[in-house]
Amino acid sequence: MTSSTIMAVERNVRDSRILYCRGNPCEGEFLDYSHLLRIEEGRGGEILRKSDKLADRKVALCLTGSVAAIEAPKLARELRRHGAQVDCYMTDYAVKYGVSPEVMEWATGNTVVRELTERVEHLYDYDLVMVYPATLNTIGKIAQGIADNAVTTLCAATDMDRLIIVPAMNMRLYDSPVLQENIAKLKRLGVTVISPRFGEGIAKIPRVEEVVDHAIRNLSRSRLRDRKVLILTGPTRYDLDPVRFISNKSS
Repeated sequence: MTSSTIMAVERNVRDSRILYCRGNPCEGEFLDYSHLLRIEEGRGGEILRKSDKLADRKVALCLTGSVAAIEAPKLARELRRHGAQVDCYMTDYAVKYGVSPEVMEWATGNTVVRELTERVEHLYDYDLVMVYPATLNTIGKIAQGIADNAVTTLCAATDMDRLIIVPAMNMRLYDSPVLQENIAKLKRLGVTVISPRFGEGIAKIPRVEEVVDHAIRNLSRSRLRDRKVLILTGPTRYDLDPVRFISNKSS
């Protein structure tokens, strides 16, 4: 036997614990894997917790007018699987061209915010505000400080280092010098901008897993935060644009 595992089982599964340590006897500190047992409470306990990396973190998921918004329910669910509490903000065009508020209410477990009320929803204290997807129009408004709907007003009231923007649009729009200038400005102000995937003449929304990784990294308390690590396991490729790339693979 090369490891030690302790399981403390309670009547309530959420109160049970799984502790693991290498070696027998134990060679170091026990690692807590209790999150593997946890099912999020509410709505029938439909979310299986993968980790506590976003536990007790409040995330605002802001949707704008793009068909890429159909991926938003998946993102909301994945954020919750890592422990986040997710609220959804939607523009009118997000409803028209993207996904219904009812679906996002199911995905987040919370009421969707479509307009600001006397509850001053734009002043809610979020650990992270994520615009997914972010259209050219919305990016321009955020960069210029325009606050004319629930999404842009929340962004205007949020510290720039707590804001993540995920662009998705046609390549003609993405290549616009004005858009690129606005993106560069937001980056200088501390906003995290996640680059899209390029293909079929479209700047496509990044994969859900990549966006979740950025959220975890942004909120990480690890001593390795902001450190860059390069791991080479064979030929690598870095895309410069939709046509050109750099690779260390010999021809």
